[in-house]
Amino acid sequence: MKSSLRITKAGAIYTIITIFIGISAVNTGNNLLYVAVSFLLSFMWLSGVFARLNLRGIELSLFPPRECYARKKALLKVNLRKKGFFPSFLLTLRIGLLNAEKKLYISAKIPFLKGKKEFFLEFLPEKRGEASIFEVEISSTFPASFFRRFVIKGEDVRFLVFPEPRACKKPEDSIKKKGEELSERGEGVSEFQGLSDFQAGTPKKLISWKAFAKWEELKRKVFSEEESPSLIIDLERLPQKGLEEKLSCATYLVLKACEEGKAFGIKIKDKFIPPGQGEAQKLRVLSFLAKYEGSL
Repeated sequence: MKSSLRITKAGAIYTIITIFIGISAVNTGNNLLYVAVSFLLSFMWLSGVFARLNLRGIELSLFPPRECYARKKALLKVNLRKKGFFPSFLLTLRIGLLNAEKKLYISAKIPFLKGKKEFFLEFLPEKRGEASIFEVEISSTFPASFFRRFVIKGEDVRFLVFPEPRACKKPEDSIKKKGEELSERGEGVSEFQGLSDFQAGTPKKLISWKAFAKWEELKRKVFSEEESPSLIIDLERLPQKGLEEKLSCATYLVLKACEEGKAFGIKIKDKFIPPGQGEAQKLRVLSFLAKYEGSL
């Protein structure tokens, strides 16, 4: 952590006036001018003391979004805490993010801070891949706007930006259905199989509300394979042109399958993630798509 000081336009005018009155006091020997200079210097010193107290004891925690998509607005969670008796005033928070080797800055004004404060900052990542928060700057012009004092913290908070989801159709030759052999022969009927433990991301239509009313615990309804077949998305067989377009389509298909409660997997050349369900599987597949740097 390092701190710095920068003079404002008002501060520059104040300093020039103080110097001018000081020179006049020396040349004229006027005691009244000496008193005026003393008052101006004392006020400058006091403003410096209060400016230091204003930025002292501030603790900051940053929490990147769990799911972040390229060219989609995302929210960065910020937790601020001011320790000590003296509160902070007129703070400006500036956060530097690095995405696809491009720097992006987001900022927020905080008029008053005492105790804990939690809020969200909106930002728009441009490309998929790894992103990071590399710098946090807290500044203030309190108390007299003559000087802006900075506290700069080096950060290393990393997170992934998933590909932009773009709506696309599901071509039959790009998605393999685990239960399609049974359905071709006309065998098997969509049947209720039982209940399983609730998982985050389970669609509402698959939640057993009767079980919740009976046991006060969320349960997931499990059906036969024919209703929710496993989907394996073969990236090479998607009709879109270009790698990024295919990744965007695959991201959309993954989110759609997760929303519908289907098991899904991904295949890119010799790399394969077997089908699975739930939030953990979704994040695993999307992370794989975000980091993919090969060719097709």
